[in-house]
Amino acid sequence: MTMIRPIRPKRYIEPKDRAKNKTLLTTDYWNKCLNESIEYDKQVELFQGNARMELLSEQKKETTEVYEIDRKDLIEQIKSHYLFKKGIEYDISENGAHFLDLIVDYCFSPILFEIGQNKFESNPLIKNGNIGSTINRDKGLCIVGNYGIGKTSLIDVVSDFIFYSNKLKVKDIKGNEPLLITYRGGYSGMNMITAHEIKDAKEGKHKLDYRDLLESKNITIDDIFAEDKSYGQETLKDFLEQRYALGLKTSLVMNYSHDSNNLDLTIESFGKRYGARLMDRFFEMFNLIEFTGKSKRK
Repeated sequence: MTMIRPIRPKRYIEPKDRAKNKTLLTTDYWNKCLNESIEYDKQVELFQGNARMELLSEQKKETTEVYEIDRKDLIEQIKSHYLFKKGIEYDISENGAHFLDLIVDYCFSPILFEIGQNKFESNPLIKNGNIGSTINRDKGLCIVGNYGIGKTSLIDVVSDFIFYSNKLKVKDIKGNEPLLITYRGGYSGMNMITAHEIKDAKEGKHKLDYRDLLESKNITIDDIFAEDKSYGQETLKDFLEQRYALGLKTSLVMNYSHDSNNLDLTIESFGKRYGARLMDRFFEMFNLIEFTGKSKRK
């Protein structure tokens, strides 16, 4: 039976803030929100525990013993795959390690790791607090940063790594080495595409089928702002609106829109470029990520 993840309350109170009311809310409303938040956390813990038991139970029908993935080993394998595919080691300096953690925790479900090992919601690169929006792994990612720092490269490598999951072995917490595909259904690729490829597919100029792109479960659109206004702006706008209507997860990768490297101005530019309707849905569609660092391009 497919389990449905609990829906996070709109007015969610973080555990660290539950002992104090720093808002102007009435006491009754604060207590209502507090109780909903506590109940939500209980439901999530129950959901993760039941989902883990269900997943392992299904896998045990096909294998002798299956345990949670060793997260450190998984990350080391992804770093090795990065070296193999890109010809250079993944740079964990500055915010590189945080970005790697974020992509791994986002793509691989909490039920694949021991409880507490997947810390997506607490990753320091997530800036939802800047915009008053909740963090939710059921949303896409909007990744903003300077050019050349590896935003696209890591997503590309992790997606490729997942694609070859039928050949890759990972350690579990007991030291065994099952195939990664043993945990199928517990991870999701973030297929990379550009706005140009979307437009070419729609006009039949590209081997990719537009309908397949539109209905892809989890897609990442690279180089937002890079498409020429006369070439792909309207196509991309329509594409994003349709995916929103279909309830599908979309992620975006974009460089800062201003030389000042200002996150707020970049999001404002997104709204001006793609219209009020998408801007109004922005916070519902995306977790906002700011990945800062120096360009690695030479």
